Amino acid sequence: MPIWLAIYGAGIDLPSVLDGFTWHVHEMVFGFFSAVLTGFLLTASPNWTGRKPIAGKLLASLFLLWLTGRIAMAFGGLLGDGFGPVARLIDVSFLVIVSVLIWHEILISRNKRNIPVCALVSLLAIANLVFHAEHLDWLTSDYGVRMGLALIAFLITLIGGRVIPAFTRNWMMLNRLEPLPTLFNGFDKMVLAATGLVLLLWVVDVSDAISGYGFLLVSGFQLARLARWSGWKTGSEPLVLILHAGYGWLGVSFLLLGLGLAFPGAVPVSIALHALTAGSVGTMTLAIMSRASLGPSGRPPNLPPATLLAYIPFSAGAVLPV
Repeated sequence: MPIWLAIYGAGIDLPSVLDGFTWHVHEMVFGFFSAVLTGFLLTASPNWTGRKPIAGKLLASLFLLWLTGRIAMAFGGLLGDGFGPVARLIDVSFLVIVSVLIWHEILISRNKRNIPVCALVSLLAIANLVFHAEHLDWLTSDYGVRMGLALIAFLITLIGGRVIPAFTRNWMMLNRLEPLPTLFNGFDKMVLAATGLVLLLWVVDVSDAISGYGFLLVSGFQLARLARWSGWKTGSEPLVLILHAGYGWLGVSFLLLGLGLAFPGAVPVSIALHALTAGSVGTMTLAIMSRASLGPSGRPPNLPPATLLAYIPFSAGAVLPV
């Protein structure tokens, strides 16, 4: 982000294999989020499978591959045009390897419930491949970024729909509060199906109007789903409340995206996408990280004051662009 701000605000050139704006988009969708998703999956998969976590040299190698990809994409231009394909290959290989590792862990443990998560990781790797193919002029479409953003939004819908009501329910039971969050039922299945369909229509670029009205409808479904989790009762526990705020941004981003597509000029689509990325992705990332770092480290699930202070400017940073 500091490099992007320097490019955007001061006109500084980056010796990337991509132009500055395209580099920013790619690194946030396929660089930043791939690290977030990998960290989440490697933390959660042992609970899903009962197997030992991926650690040690393999984990270190994954991190170094990810870091090398970030350096190659940012500064690969210094080595000449011939290095471009190498930089892209390094970048693409990370999500491909992560996908293989997660599929291996899920299949060997016969954990069928999380096969959809494996499929979404594989599709994100394919979206990155599509992105690079488009910028090498092998494809003439613009599907890669939309596909990546759609998969991110669906992952938040899928995984957020598991962890948010579960964490909320546990905290409310501990504090003897009611009504408890509604358990997963047919309405949740309908929201998942409708969200997936609308995102698919947007990716294949059927029509701005059709996608726009679809997003407006699904935004209502998403916000209604959020309301069923009783988040307003968690105001005294920021560690839980921030999860609801992150999911709320998903509904808001769909609303803004629907307005921008269905009524051209009403809302710039770039603003709607910032609500999704800086708002929902960013907030959910910080929320899950701050919770997940407490349990495995043996600390009680009490929010440190410094983390609470981080929530405030982070949320403000998501609000201000919108």
